[in-house]
Amino acid sequence: MPNKKNPLFYTVMKYFVALMMMGMTFLVFYQIIMRYVFNMAPSWSEEIARYTFIWLSFIGAGMGLRDRIHIGVDAVVNALPFQCKRVAAVIVDLIICVFGVFIIIYGKAVMELTMSQSSPAVGLSMSIVYMAAPAMGVLLVMYSLLDVADILRGRRLAKTEGEKC
Repeated sequence: MPNKKNPLFYTVMKYFVALMMMGMTFLVFYQIIMRYVFNMAPSWSEEIARYTFIWLSFIGAGMGLRDRIHIGVDAVVNALPFQCKRVAAVIVDLIICVFGVFIIIYGKAVMELTMSQSSPAVGLSMSIVYMAAPAMGVLLVMYSLLDVADILRGRRLAKTEGEKC
């Protein structure tokens, strides 16, 4: 069943990720053409592509939690009765939430440590690159708490015919 958690925010994030993916693709293509056709590769394009990939990975991981597309081992959970499945799902979401808070706190600390450090080719503050970690942490916290609320309201993990409450 499709999830309706923050449709506007999620749509904006999807477009943001799509634009970053297109930009990274263009930069890598530009880097390849400049290196192999013109024999003069600019270092700035490789650096920006790398930082874009970092942001894509972190934001994509946070967004993946919303649609529950991360890899999971659910053989044991599927064997549990309905109420135990709900409890297990809430526990998993709370662990993800705690991990998100951890990422926010320590990601912010790394950002503060790298504020005065700049990237070699572009001169970009490295704290902007490391800001991807707390951004992912915010998404993890937000989507895990929304998932817990859905489980408690009965919008997720609906009971099938053979399961007992």
